[in-house]
Amino acid sequence: MECDLQCIIGPISVMTEMSVIWRLKRLDLNENFSLIPLTYDFIADINELANKGEDPAHAGFALLSKSVEVVLKENSFTEPIGYFEIAYRNGQGIQIGIGYSRGEIIEGPIMTKTTWDAKEVKFVDIPSGKGAINIVLYKLGLPERKDMSGFENLGLSNYSSNKKILRNL
Repeated sequence: MECDLQCIIGPISVMTEMSVIWRLKRLDLNENFSLIPLTYDFIADINELANKGEDPAHAGFALLSKSVEVVLKENSFTEPIGYFEIAYRNGQGIQIGIGYSRGEIIEGPIMTKTTWDAKEVKFVDIPSGKGAINIVLYKLGLPERKDMSGFENLGLSNYSSNKKILRNL
C-alpha cells in the first residue's frame, strides 16, 4: 500500500462547519464522517491567523504546528475531531494520530510504525495491536467492527494522497 495523507477527520457536521469557515474541500466518508485534506495554503493561513507558532505541536508530526493544534482544539467543542499523518511505501511506514474533544486531547499523540521483519518474513506493527489511526478513530466515536478496521470502514484505503483527493473533489 502506498499512502501519503495528512488530514483532519471527524463527524460530517463539524467537518462541514470547518470547511465552510476555512473555505476547504471536504470528502464525505462512511459512517457519517468526513475528511479534510491539509494543504500548504491552509496551514499557512492557520499559522498566520492563530499566531501560536509553526513549531511542531508534538514530536513525530510533520505538519501539526502549534497554531494548527489551536484551531483543531477550538473546532472540537461540538464534536470530537482527529488529526492524522500517514506515510507508507511498499508496506512500510508510519501512521500517527491525535484526537481532540471539548478543546482537549482525548487520545494520543500515538504512532504506529510498520516494518519488515526478516526473521518472521512478514510486516510487523510497533507497537502491535490496533494501530494509531484506528485507536483515534474509535475514540472519535467510530463504531468498532469485528469484520474490518476503522480505516477500512471509512474507506480510507481508497485514498492514497491528499493530491489525489483534492483532484477528485
